[in-house]
Amino acid sequence: MGLPILFLGKEGFELLKENKRGHKEWLQRSFQSRETEAMLVEIKQAVKEIGLSGKPILLALGEAWLQHSLLEIPELAKGAQRQVLHRKACKLIDAENRDTLFASILFRKANQHEEMRRRLLVVLKRGEINHLLQRFRAHRIPIKKLTVANLQRLSFAGGLAHGNEEAQIVVEVDSEQTVVTLVANGSIVQRNVLGGGLDESEVRALSLAQEIRGLDFFWRKNSRGGTVQQIVLFGLGHANFESLRGAVARVLESVEVIDGGSRAAGHVGEGNQEDQPRYGALRACACFGEMSLDLSPLLPAGYLPLLALSAVLLGFTGFGLLKFHQKISDRMKSLRSETAALLGESSDLERLRQEQTQALVQLKNFETEVQRVAQAGAVGIDLEHCLQEAIAAHTDDAAILGIEIKPAESGGVRMHINGLTHAHPLKAVEALRRVQHRLESSPAFKQVAVEPQAGSAREGAGRYAPYSASAQLEGYQ
Repeated sequence: MGLPILFLGKEGFELLKENKRGHKEWLQRSFQSRETEAMLVEIKQAVKEIGLSGKPILLALGEAWLQHSLLEIPELAKGAQRQVLHRKACKLIDAENRDTLFASILFRKANQHEEMRRRLLVVLKRGEINHLLQRFRAHRIPIKKLTVANLQRLSFAGGLAHGNEEAQIVVEVDSEQTVVTLVANGSIVQRNVLGGGLDESEVRALSLAQEIRGLDFFWRKNSRGGTVQQIVLFGLGHANFESLRGAVARVLESVEVIDGGSRAAGHVGEGNQEDQPRYGALRACACFGEMSLDLSPLLPAGYLPLLALSAVLLGFTGFGLLKFHQKISDRMKSLRSETAALLGESSDLERLRQEQTQALVQLKNFETEVQRVAQAGAVGIDLEHCLQEAIAAHTDDAAILGIEIKPAESGGVRMHINGLTHAHPLKAVEALRRVQHRLESSPAFKQVAVEPQAGSAREGAGRYAPYSASAQLEGYQ
């Protein structure tokens, strides 16, 4: 059981929920209005109806939210490559630099002598996608992962191929349109988007069969006799799947036709049998592989849990941590501003991913700091005083790396300190004796233990040895 999946088009959406027992619930709705706020109201109602209120989901964007382009460009330095892709992205959606977000998938070389590298460029309008995600946040619908439905399904289909060199045609039928993609050597060779979506008519099957035949002919011509060996279909009901398989058999010989939706759905379990074709089409959107594109860097870092935690600190610890609470609020404002600036300046999603990774490291460290404060406050400790005493016990010959406060096994509360001191044995012994003496002299601590640890750590040009210290907090039983 993975995340619930929301497939989002411009005309409507689909939502799939699966519980631990394999029971699946699926619903599909057409939007009554194309205005973003009205769309989110309808999505929120469906999320509530299916029992997913407040639960994180995977959002898979349909074709209508983005543009694709297959490119062949030489290998360039990163900066020059980014400029070329950005220029082509702006031209593709006819937008200014600042209103363009782009990412690309670099396909592997067919041979070592290949000079031009094939890429798939995916482009989104910054203002449109940012407004969409803001409305999701405003309606308290948490997005855990943000992906492109078409590329996720191609990744799943790639796992069904018998080898990387096998040519494969993937047909994806959704409520609004049908995407037909030719894949070979781990690369997208050609893709066509057809109007019209879910349709059980025989005419529709014949039309798709002709499209498949055209791509097969294109591949034979451009690969000097190669053939398409596998066709993978998503989103078709049983009747239409059989109709299309029969139509393909009449125009192509010896080709394997696979119901990719059924493979992705696995054991169907309980659920409406009529809805089963859509289970697999949505389940495949959770498959990450070579052709996947994770747009999650567009999602903001998780501020709400930290803000909620900081909001209750005063209730736990009284007025002693008023300054620390203000520090938390100031830090959160700073992080929000930095992230907003980053989202506004970067158009390259790969660069945004790298920058956001650094920001998340800072957030993780900050979260640890806040957790420590809340933990201490929950047992009634005057943390500010304890920290001041612990810091005062250390001078230049012993440095604190981290402090943790938690209940002791024998009762009461202990402070645990990790730090660095001299690597020279005699100097280390002297430094640690001073630390222990100062901690024991403080009215805040009792039962103090300080000891060196095995190993060493390099910092700058010097070399230091780790140590640990712990002390029972006086007056807390």
